[in-house]
Amino acid sequence: MPSVDAECYLCSSASGERLHLWLKALADGGVWAWLEESELTAVEFTRQESDRLLTLWDDLRRMLRDGATTDQLRCVVVTEVDSRQRTALVYGVQDGFITYWRTGDPRDPVPLDVNAIDELIQAWNDVRT
Repeated sequence: MPSVDAECYLCSSASGERLHLWLKALADGGVWAWLEESELTAVEFTRQESDRLLTLWDDLRRMLRDGATTDQLRCVVVTEVDSRQRTALVYGVQDGFITYWRTGDPRDPVPLDVNAIDELIQAWNDVRT
């Protein structure tokens, strides 16, 4: 784990994989985040990027609850902590699940159900307050 004083939030993918998301509030209202199961480095969200992510998650959650099975992809572009390069976090609805992946990650997209998105939204809001 990167040497940052962050809190670990657990959620499960739709396939049952335990995911460890490390989060820390930043002074400017943004969020530092690292998914332990990823081979990629941590990222930083500005306040605006963080707001966009929460809106995106809420929209996708509503779509799933309304019965959507497939939808277009959506992304939030954020900054990698180590390289300071921009990277995309991509979300979509596929086969009744919300999928997540990050550009450059060799993992297959991670399927998330509504409960996981609820947990992510709650964790994100907890860190920001």
